[in-house]
Amino acid sequence: MMEEDYPKDEHLLPIYAKDNSITEATDESPIPNSEYEKEATQDTKADMNNQIVLNLDESYDEFETDFTKESLYKLQQERPQCLQDTISKKPLSSFEGIISIQQQMHADLAWYNTNFDHMIRHCEELFDNLEERRSNFRQRESQLQKVYKQNIIKMKELNEDLTSCLRSLQDSHNSLTKEHQQLQMSHDTLTTNHQKLLKSHDTMTADHQELQNSHDNLSRNYQELQKSHNSLKMEHHKLHNSLKKEYHELQKLHNSLTLERQELQKSHDSLKMKHQELQKSHDSLKMKHQELQKSHNSLKMEHQELHKSNATLTTSHEELQTSHNNLKIAHQQEVTRHQKSQEEIENRLKQINQRLVQTQEELAAKQNEVAKLQSTLQKLENNWKVSCTDVTLSKKELGRGGWGVIWIGEFRGQSVAVKQMHELIKSDEYMELLHREINTMSQLRHPNLLQFIGAVLDHPSGNPMIITEVMDTSLRSAYERKEFTTNRHCRPVILSIMRDVAVGLNYLHCLPDPIIHRDVSSANVLLESKGDKKWKTKISDFGSAKFAHAAVTAAPGAAVYSAPESIATIHRKKRRQTTKMDSHSYGVLLCEVLTCRFPDEEIFEALLKQVKASSPQLHELIVSCIDEEPDKRPTMSEIIIKLDHFIANK
Repeated sequence: MMEEDYPKDEHLLPIYAKDNSITEATDESPIPNSEYEKEATQDTKADMNNQIVLNLDESYDEFETDFTKESLYKLQQERPQCLQDTISKKPLSSFEGIISIQQQMHADLAWYNTNFDHMIRHCEELFDNLEERRSNFRQRESQLQKVYKQNIIKMKELNEDLTSCLRSLQDSHNSLTKEHQQLQMSHDTLTTNHQKLLKSHDTMTADHQELQNSHDNLSRNYQELQKSHNSLKMEHHKLHNSLKKEYHELQKLHNSLTLERQELQKSHDSLKMKHQELQKSHDSLKMKHQELQKSHNSLKMEHQELHKSNATLTTSHEELQTSHNNLKIAHQQEVTRHQKSQEEIENRLKQINQRLVQTQEELAAKQNEVAKLQSTLQKLENNWKVSCTDVTLSKKELGRGGWGVIWIGEFRGQSVAVKQMHELIKSDEYMELLHREINTMSQLRHPNLLQFIGAVLDHPSGNPMIITEVMDTSLRSAYERKEFTTNRHCRPVILSIMRDVAVGLNYLHCLPDPIIHRDVSSANVLLESKGDKKWKTKISDFGSAKFAHAAVTAAPGAAVYSAPESIATIHRKKRRQTTKMDSHSYGVLLCEVLTCRFPDEEIFEALLKQVKASSPQLHELIVSCIDEEPDKRPTMSEIIIKLDHFIANK
């Protein structure tokens, strides 16, 4: 409170404050009749002045004692142990003690973050106490003024001594004014300290934002690494398939060459047999020639008679000899050609064997790389495992559900939310669902998705636990507590929250293997207050999330949020589910938060009419999201564009 805020009680000031006279107090001033009356008057005046001074001193001493000891003792008791030494070294008897404590508070950042609001409330209580004591002081001052007026009436008979008494009261009033100024200076000092504390809080907020930005950068880097890992995995798969195809082709080529070699071997064997037959025929002809020679010797006598027949036989012999030579040359050419083809086949087989060896070496190298990547991936997949000794559960319960109980806990100095599963989760079916949720959450990093920290599988109770960051409340609890209303002033905050939900779902839908959340609801949208009607929004509960290429079973969420194709019993044949399921749930959720009512089937049409009356554009967006045909529903990217356009126009 500044100096101009204090009331100026001019009616409480002495009536002679302007001209130091008593003409306004009385019109007639009695004159003492004797020296005895003068002495009595002086004694009475001195007693009255002493009584007034004593009353004023007692009131201010009581105020200063209560303020400097009792109020500051509370502040001293609320400080952490690290400040007790500073307070004990310098006694809290003045506002200098408060300044030293404020300086020490800058060093204790953790205490400041958790107790800043409490200190502000404590300062407000001190100010309220100061105002209360000031009002008490005014009451006492008014009582003194009444006494003073009574004394004025009595001192009408003591005109001469009244002037000195009033002057003494004026002096006391001046001293009170000085003390009031001192209190005002102390109040200004506290105000300055409060402003310094606010500046330091703004600095801490900026530092926290920088840390948040660095965390977001790390998240983006991790996503890029994840994408590169997936691309390497796909390239390895393609390379493995190509090498497998080449190996099959080489195997086919080798088989064909083997068949050709066998055929050439058969042809070579047949030619060899023909050559042997020709050799036999040549031997037989030679034997016949010898026989003819013998017959020629025996028939020498008949030579002349058989000369003609002999010439004919000679000619036939020469023709046979020529044919024999031709056959021999052809046989040699055929053998040479066969040898050359066999050498070419052997050279080609050597090249094929070399290429096969090289391919096998490359395949072995790729297999080693794949084994290393698989081991790295296995390590990454096991990074989420946390020992039960690292987690401490508190007695504060955040909520209960079909899966288990959510507690506030502490993990390595950090406040976290711990989801402890029920006994039923120990079955193989539910453990498979639990591992699916853990694997899904451990691979996702986004500012609008609830951060997964780890999971405990070795708890003595046997019940597994999932550890996530802790948020303030859910979207449903927020509008049930009237944090949001249907008032138009709340609409920008609601649209900002719903845009964050759309951005988080769009991240899931745009992954290389798109993920369907399948349980989008106001209970699974968590909020953290950032002050001044600002909220950090995150999507939780990935227990029902499925990859889009394999989603055919019914969604587990509330039926009011579920798309028609998510309920398997609606159609005889199971239909392939797409990301448009989440678009349907998003439309129902948008209608819910705009009307701040849970969208039961009985009142959903009435809620749509309520939205249409307030905003036809948002009504059109909701209707397009809940269309029965999935292909007609907008994607999350299109929803974000429409929301940005609506927010910009507003």
